[in-house]
Amino acid sequence: EQRNNDSNQTTTTMLHADFETTFKCGYCNMSNVEFKERLFKVTSQDQRRQTFVKQWLEIDMTLLEFIRKYTCIIAHVYCLKMELDSYKSYIDRTQSEYLWLSQLRKMRMKEDNIDENFSETQKYIRYQLRITEQSLSKAITKLINCIQNQEAISGSSVMDMTLLKAYIITFVRQDYRELHDDVEQKKRLLLLKANDVRLVKEFFDLKPNSIQISLARSIWRATIREEETKNGKEYEMSERWNHDLNEHAFNDNKNEFSFDQETCQLLQYVDLNGFSELIDHMDSTDQINEDLKQGISHIRDHFMKENYVLRTSYKGYSLHIFPSNDFKLLCSDYIELTGIYKFIQNMDTIELIEHDQFLFNIVKQVQTKLDDLFCSNCITQRQYDQMRISRSEVELSYLVFALNTPVKGNIYTIRPVVVCNKGPTMRISRYLCNLLWSLFHQLTGCRTFRNGVDVIENFESYARNNYLQSTTLFVTFNIHEICMNFSHEIMIKALEHFLLIYGTQVSMEEELAIETILQLVRLVLENQMVLYGSCLFEQTRGNASGCPLTIPLACIYLCYSQPALMSVLIAQKQQELFGRFQDNLFLTWNRSEDQLHFLFGKPIVVDRHYQSIQIKPFIGTSFHFLDVELSHNKGHLHTRIYHDAVMDQYQLPNQFQAERSSCLPSRLLQSMLMYVVRCCSKEQSFDYERRYLKLVYLLYGFSENFIDNCIEQFYKRFYACEVNYFVDRIPYETLRRRVMKRHAQLVIILFLCYDPLNLLDYTMVDQINQAIDIVVPWMDNMDDNDDDDDNEKIINLSGDEINERRPLYQITRKKYLNIIRQQLQTNNRILLPTYNLYAYYSCELTLMQQKVHEHMTRTGAYRLIMELDQTNPYSLKEFVKKMNNDIMKKLNCVLHNKLITYAQWKQMSTNRSNSQLNTLYFLPDTRQANVPFHPMVRCHHHLTMNISHFLNRLLQPIYDYVTFSTTFNTGADVIDAVERCFDEIFFTWNDSEQRLHDVLHTINRQLLNMPITMSISNDINCLDVNICHLDGNLKIKVVHQLNTEPYSLPYVVGHPRHKYHSLLRAALLRATRCYANVFDFVNELVDIQLSFQYNRFSNDFIIDQIQLFLKEFGESQMNVHGGEKFYDQSLYDHLRHHVFKYHQREKD
Repeated sequence: EQRNNDSNQTTTTMLHADFETTFKCGYCNMSNVEFKERLFKVTSQDQRRQTFVKQWLEIDMTLLEFIRKYTCIIAHVYCLKMELDSYKSYIDRTQSEYLWLSQLRKMRMKEDNIDENFSETQKYIRYQLRITEQSLSKAITKLINCIQNQEAISGSSVMDMTLLKAYIITFVRQDYRELHDDVEQKKRLLLLKANDVRLVKEFFDLKPNSIQISLARSIWRATIREEETKNGKEYEMSERWNHDLNEHAFNDNKNEFSFDQETCQLLQYVDLNGFSELIDHMDSTDQINEDLKQGISHIRDHFMKENYVLRTSYKGYSLHIFPSNDFKLLCSDYIELTGIYKFIQNMDTIELIEHDQFLFNIVKQVQTKLDDLFCSNCITQRQYDQMRISRSEVELSYLVFALNTPVKGNIYTIRPVVVCNKGPTMRISRYLCNLLWSLFHQLTGCRTFRNGVDVIENFESYARNNYLQSTTLFVTFNIHEICMNFSHEIMIKALEHFLLIYGTQVSMEEELAIETILQLVRLVLENQMVLYGSCLFEQTRGNASGCPLTIPLACIYLCYSQPALMSVLIAQKQQELFGRFQDNLFLTWNRSEDQLHFLFGKPIVVDRHYQSIQIKPFIGTSFHFLDVELSHNKGHLHTRIYHDAVMDQYQLPNQFQAERSSCLPSRLLQSMLMYVVRCCSKEQSFDYERRYLKLVYLLYGFSENFIDNCIEQFYKRFYACEVNYFVDRIPYETLRRRVMKRHAQLVIILFLCYDPLNLLDYTMVDQINQAIDIVVPWMDNMDDNDDDDDNEKIINLSGDEINERRPLYQITRKKYLNIIRQQLQTNNRILLPTYNLYAYYSCELTLMQQKVHEHMTRTGAYRLIMELDQTNPYSLKEFVKKMNNDIMKKLNCVLHNKLITYAQWKQMSTNRSNSQLNTLYFLPDTRQANVPFHPMVRCHHHLTMNISHFLNRLLQPIYDYVTFSTTFNTGADVIDAVERCFDEIFFTWNDSEQRLHDVLHTINRQLLNMPITMSISNDINCLDVNICHLDGNLKIKVVHQLNTEPYSLPYVVGHPRHKYHSLLRAALLRATRCYANVFDFVNELVDIQLSFQYNRFSNDFIIDQIQLFLKEFGESQMNVHGGEKFYDQSLYDHLRHHVFKYHQREKD
């Protein structure tokens, strides 16, 4: 059926038609007797509720009419939600295939037996999705109005109505179960087409050679014919193949290639020897991680034979060997002695169905509670959507134990960790965490630290504000025991007290009643089921360590138990620094140490039997946190890197694991140096860390010359040295200030790009205004043919795509810009794309208007003709029509006098159907001082556009011949011209500079309205390259705008802005032709890689493109994973030679 020409719309319209029939619900047309019979028949299994409902409906006929109306609306909403979920599910599951196909030609699709109507199906479903969203919004409005009108019904209590509405929701779901199953089946049929495309795409991701491609196509066509012969029009092969691929051929989570006896038919006949290159060039990080996992697996298997276990430590990344029996005994003793976990049952003794039913009961209990709160108007639709459960993704949480670092000798302690990312109450926990933490933050000023550098930056800000005194004490304490042991009953009382006392003193972002919050918290605490081995436990005290709600509840419990501490935190939140990282809390103190001991002296009761724990704070003038150490000496703050004597011995620090995915060792070293500069407040500490890093690299086998070159490049990157970094360096404070400034700018850019939904935070506008004017990378598309796409041209990676070998681009556009523009408009600011840069510029609206007015007044280039009435489009049409008649009258006159031929007249004639007036707008030029605004005229459809094109083709060759000039389209053209003949391209001068100024002055006097400004120097920027000479030696390099790059994509003159897939190749071509030295090329390569990573391209995609570029020009030996071989000058010279030959062929 998929191969039919009309199958594109058949399944889709059939899917939509089912929903159309459900909208015409028959409940309202039934008689009262028929409706009640239908209601009680469908819900016959719920006898208890049915009895109460029968009593209510028999007594009050008005109530019956309300229930019928309510049922009709609920059915309408349910069907629309079912339709909306189906459309969203289809789009989510086919987005990558749709984007992949958008880059293929129709001929290629035909060769690969891909249905050409697949894209049309996607567009049709997107169209239906928008319609359904609008219909759902209207239906929800009707539902809200219906619920609000229930007060007119007499004789029913609020509790009765709540139960009734919950009963009706259950009735509608059961009544529409058959339709739901039918829709799911048709949705699966519709996805068969996407499975076909996905199979082809995964095959080509393997980089097969031409023989394998031809063989696969023939196998595919033969299989289609065979299946059509056997099964007629039914086609299920693609679903089976896709299942085989997912189950046997590939494991996407591990990116590993494997085969077994059940490998799918398509790849079964392909020669696997051709895939050796693929395996050899797999992503380095995934390969290293896989090798590491295999190595650990072998070690673990070895120790298991010897009755030992291998366990990770709770903090850090070390592995520990432990006797198996002793570790099991340690874990069982912890469960027994603490009494936190209550045994429920052994899961090995029950069937799989019973196991699923147990999880289903928990999910049902949570979902029923949310439904009841929603139906009783305790939570809004948006809150309900944020907290509701996705049943297909829910799993039971499980308990594991990690080892703490040994306290003394070989004495170990263990720490329970509950993995609950997909628990039944996780979405409720996340919502409540944000709500409660917002209240606690506003009251106490408590900050959340993300890493060690974040702690340093906060303490340095504290010191700059003169709060750090010679008597200041640093206080650190841990609340893990509170998290694991607090009583649920006391916790509810503490939370209620907190909300009643302090809830009215701060602004709550979400309107939620106190009783509702308490019910939700109680729901989370009462549903803490965890699996440990094959046993099911219930956590009866505390909250799961992996739950986001745990820390806010523990902090509230602490302040409830220590009211004096809460009062101090509220009173001193402006003067003192208070923050936390996970369950570690930090506090500065400028009072006496005795008062501090008094605040923490009271024991904290954790259960009904008055069992208590004692908080033991660490008090002093220094402390270490993660990988940093902070101290102060008489009010002078000192920070540096902290090294664990055991775990960090000659190992790369663990905070650089993200950077280790980089292909370039030089990039990793420079990232480490940046991190060290941010952490070390004194130059002596930085010098120590620099020597330490050098030693680590030497131990890893890198040469001293390579390391010194990398360090020198780091200094040059921040203009910190001119000749040698050992001698000619700027002061360390200046270097650190530059590094910190660059990182602060980067944080805002990444925040805007990676977390767009949180842009509505009240501090965002201040951050944008104070830190940087360039706020987001260039994301617009200049192609006018793409006007029909509502969501396009922003590169984004979803969570499911991060682990894949190739990036899948999810195109989302207006979500970012609209949110940012709304925020800026509230502060009377405007966001504009910049002139000739991949960036946006933010400035005050009045400043922009002032600069535009000054430009128009100074140049006198524009004259006001008339003011058009925007409310009357007829006046604009008449004006365009009059201009068109005047132009055509003059052209006809020229033709009549035989001054032009008919063919020329036809080329210059206007096209009345799409003719428009020009549009004038101004773009900021951030490359110049004071950011002037450059006038731009959009004239693609102007009346004289055809005449302009004709005259340009006529006059340009004449101008080029007379002036011996060349039109440069790209910076590469400039390089080529300069290398060929220096003094024929640019205006060179060998006379005195005063004589040159006299000539320019004479020219400017003759052109009063067009003053000419020129740059006179031996060092100039032209387009996107810099050209200079020193004693006649020419040197060329790429120009970088420091206020936008690397936060925006590299700007390559002449390259289309919207073609991201080829932009990286264009940047590499430019860099290769510019730089003759391999280290200069590598430094430029690092900047290119940074730009693409900051703009959300996956590292896999970047590495693949670099490797393809090297392979294309015959230098696959310059492998990015090849260490020092990548810096071989002879290999790089060979690469440049091939690039120049390629460019010459392109020109010819």
